[in-house]
Amino acid sequence: MDTMNEALHSDVKTWQKFFGYNNLYDWGFALGTNNNMEPKQFWFKYNNEQYVLWIWRGDYLNLGGGAEMGIYKTTTVLWAQGYHWDAVDFELPMTLSLYDYSKNSENHDTIFRWAPKDDQWWITGFKPDFINPQKDKMAIVGSIDFSKFTNNNGYNDMYESFKSENINKEYTGEYLIFDNDKKTVWIMWWGDNVR
Repeated sequence: MDTMNEALHSDVKTWQKFFGYNNLYDWGFALGTNNNMEPKQFWFKYNNEQYVLWIWRGDYLNLGGGAEMGIYKTTTVLWAQGYHWDAVDFELPMTLSLYDYSKNSENHDTIFRWAPKDDQWWITGFKPDFINPQKDKMAIVGSIDFSKFTNNNGYNDMYESFKSENINKEYTGEYLIFDNDKKTVWIMWWGDNVR
């Protein structure tokens, strides 16, 4: 539970960090929630390796309504066009907020706003008393700051790769804001606006 007693959040070291993730988990998650969850992926290449920014929102059952956002790197092809992804081996400053506008399309309720002090590879938020949320009435606002420097070599090139591969894509670029000065990507996902 965060210090504002607003929502539950996962630690950086979780089972996904050690075992990775793939689309089969999403299939099981959708089945378990009667399809009241939704993932989206933003793919990009960096140093000749395939990466993905994976985001989720929906009904997390006993955890309530929630959202997640993580960066993964592919290592294994499981089936045609299906990959098993490993968590990246670095962390970056990330934020994640979730809003509900099921009561009124003009207004929204804040479910949580999370800006942890520690860097993340995967950021989450779950609100146990936000029961039976409607995935299409949830809005995510998140950010990833790629400007952090490690050994005098930052992730600026990774930011540029992510930007160049997603900025003009009809199904992703429209929902991203790129802050070139701060090397930060803002993600805004509401309704069914990302295909």
